[in-house]
Order: sequence, then C-alpha cells, then structure tokens
Amino acid sequence: MSTVKTGFEGIKAEKSSANVLLPGSEHYVRLMWSKLTNSFVDHKGVASEKDREWADPTPQVLVQFGSENGVMMHRFNKKGYKSFDEMDEKVIEAKNIVNAGGYAAILDEDDDKLRIEDPEKTEACSNILKDFMFKLAGPDGDGANVEKYIAEKNIVVMKLEKDSSAEGNGRTIVKYFREYSDQDVEQELETASSESLEG
Repeated sequence: MSTVKTGFEGIKAEKSSANVLLPGSEHYVRLMWSKLTNSFVDHKGVASEKDREWADPTPQVLVQFGSENGVMMHRFNKKGYKSFDEMDEKVIEAKNIVNAGGYAAILDEDDDKLRIEDPEKTEACSNILKDFMFKLAGPDGDGANVEKYIAEKNIVVMKLEKDSSAEGNGRTIVKYFREYSDQDVEQELETASSESLEG
C-alpha cells in the first residue's frame, strides 16, 4: 500500500441530500490520481506567484479525471473561511479583525493575515468530499481505499460548464458529480453501437 497522501484520508461515503441535475452534456470519467495539496501551489507543487492578501493556504484535494475525450483536473477545498462582511462590527473591534481580500482575518506576530475558519463552511467542504466518495464508490466508499478505486477504474459522471462569473475568465469548471448508473451503461452501449454502424 502506498504511503502517499491522497487527500481523502478519513473521508467516508455519504450521499448528499441535494439532487439537482442541470441541463448540458455530461462525461463518464475515471479518477486517475489524487493528492493532498493547497491553494498556494500549482498541480506540480510549484508555488504560485499570485498575490494574495492572506498568508494561510487553503488545504485541498487535487484530482485528475480522465476519459476517452481527455483529462480534467479539479480541486476540492477542505476548509472554509469567514467573510469579513459576515462579521459583527463589535466582534471586529474587540478581536482586531481585518479584511483580507474579503475574508475575515487576524494578524499574527509577523503581521501576516490569517483567515478565520468558518466551521459551517468547513463542514460543507467535508460533505462535498463525502458525497463525491459516495458517487465514486457507493455507500461503502472510504477515502482509505482511493488507490483501489483508481486501480479498479471506477466511473463517475461529471458535468462541466464554463464559469460565467467575473473572476472565472470563462474557464471550465465542474458543475456536479453523480453516480454512474445502469442507465448510463445502456447509454454508452447505444452510443458505441451507433458509432460502429456509422463507421
């Protein structure tokens, strides 16, 4: 068994109560690899030169998915942070909280801005990871077995779309994941059959 951190350690499968299917194409993909990383480095582990107002990176799980159509990387956040605008003015004054790029932060002894973790948002991040594990490996899915799921080429359905936000710059983002079902198997067989007939 590999000792490399996949980032899914301690994550048990748990199905989300949300079940929103959006219009648009979906992709049948396999998890190719995953690793624990953070928001201050790129996919190769090289430090980003992007300027940030805060000094603490967000812990993340970086994954790569693959299909016959190509590959796609995605980052799952493992922590969430309080927004400055959400903070009560009395708390801001009492605890000397500062604004760090829209986040509520405190100053450490070196005057670096450290964001304040939001337990509810961190729990939401955890629930997203649990739901992904459920969709990848079913109700018995366990982050300790991610390398096994990779080796077995488990399939998950992924919906991609263009990020239309001002910060998104039109990049491709993951909109949702869902389980690979018997209906998907039938759809793939029908597609393969029609393509062979056309060929």
